[in-house]
Amino acid sequence: MNKIINFCFLYPLVASALNFQGWVSMFFSSTIGQLLSYGNVFLILLGVILLIKKEITTL
Repeated sequence: MNKIINFCFLYPLVASALNFQGWVSMFFSSTIGQLLSYGNVFLILLGVILLIKKEITTL
């Protein structure tokens, strides 16, 4: 569970640090870049939900 939570927070951080969305938009399609951006938002929200669920179950 910790690995999934770490991935949900670290992948969007690394992708934004490397400007992955801009690179994909420049060389491929802006639609794919937008999908990557929405995917990053989804991963962050999923990570928050999993983190809250983990904290509730450990109480």
